[in-house]
Amino acid sequence: EVEVIPQPLLIDRTFRFHSAEHDFFKQRLRAPLPLSEGDAAEQGVASGMSPDLVARCSDSTAVVGTAASVEGGAKDEVFLKFKCAAAPDSTEMFILLYRDRHLSVLCATWQVFVHALRRVDMAAVVGQTTQASVVLRGLSQTR
Repeated sequence: EVEVIPQPLLIDRTFRFHSAEHDFFKQRLRAPLPLSEGDAAEQGVASGMSPDLVARCSDSTAVVGTAASVEGGAKDEVFLKFKCAAAPDSTEMFILLYRDRHLSVLCATWQVFVHALRRVDMAAVVGQTTQASVVLRGLSQTR
């Protein structure tokens, strides 16, 4: 008989982003530095083999992948694309980064929050008077 005891994830980094409601949120994040030879040997990556960077997301509605920041370079950036919900909704997801294409060497776990904020669009012609009510966050200082 096998007894399974769930454990919480160890989070390496936490990101908080704010985006307009019903908007497509796009962000590129710098991945951890490439493995050194000692780290590669410790994590079981064969020498002379360049470790791949593969990203997976816990949210099925988000698109996550890896890309190179320089043409022809190693994959060192993670991109995230996500459709925000109505304000004031907040979405939490986890991005898991692996150092091999078989998803056996986990190198980082990121927790990502995307907060949807209300957007007010205004259009006016030069010289036209337009009124709108907008709530702004104030400073911590009083004037």
